[in-house]
Amino acid sequence: MTRRELRQADYLSHMLDAISLAQSYVEGISKTDFLHDKRTQQAVILNIMVIGEARHQAGRRISGIRFRISASTMEKYARNA
Repeated sequence: MTRRELRQADYLSHMLDAISLAQSYVEGISKTDFLHDKRTQQAVILNIMVIGEARHQAGRRISGIRFRISASTMEKYARNA
């Protein structure tokens, strides 16, 4: 693997880890509980920022990957909690 490919793998790994962590923080809690728990909100926000920063650092090296969380996705996770 080239150095660039290794960095791409690192960025993707950081994004996947942050996604997993954010999901684990909201697992099993209701939307209402989440909205009243500032600590969990901050933990989720931090991981969303990690995802965004990793994507930014990857620049055009990771083409075709779009990061977007839709309102419907957020609602889906809130309903399943």
